[in-house]
Amino acid sequence: FSERQSESLIESRFRDGLFEESWTNPDGTQAVRTLSFDQFPDRYVVTLIDSSTNVMAILAGTWKDENALVLDNLATETPSLFFGSTIYERMRLYDLERNSFKMKRENSVDGGETWAVMQKLTYTRMSESTDSEEAKP
Repeated sequence: FSERQSESLIESRFRDGLFEESWTNPDGTQAVRTLSFDQFPDRYVVTLIDSSTNVMAILAGTWKDENALVLDNLATETPSLFFGSTIYERMRLYDLERNSFKMKRENSVDGGETWAVMQKLTYTRMSESTDSEEAKP
C-alpha cells in the first residue's frame, strides 16, 4: 500500500438519510459515493460512480457483530468487468467516531469466496464548520 493524503467533501442530505461524498483523484477522475439506509429491507446501500467508467457499483449490507458496517455487491449483481474478469467489491466502515472513521475496500474475483484488500482509508474531519460535513452513517 502507498500512503497519500487527499480531500473529499461529505454532505448530509434528507435529515441524515443520505450521505454524499465527492472527490477528484490525482489523475483528474471525479467520483461520487452515496450511503443511505433503506428501512424496509433494513439495509444500507452504497452507490459509487466515477467519471472514467460511468459504471455504477451498488453495494448493500448491514451492521455486523464486529461493530462494522459491511456491504458488498454480490446480491446487487453490479460487479466490475475488467479484461474478462468479474470483480466484486466489499466495503467495511468501522471505528466510527464523531470526527473520524475508517474504511477498508476489498475485491473478489471468485464470486466472494476470497477477498483481497485493495484500499485502507482513514477519514478525519477537517473542520467543525457545519453539520453537513458530518462523516458518519
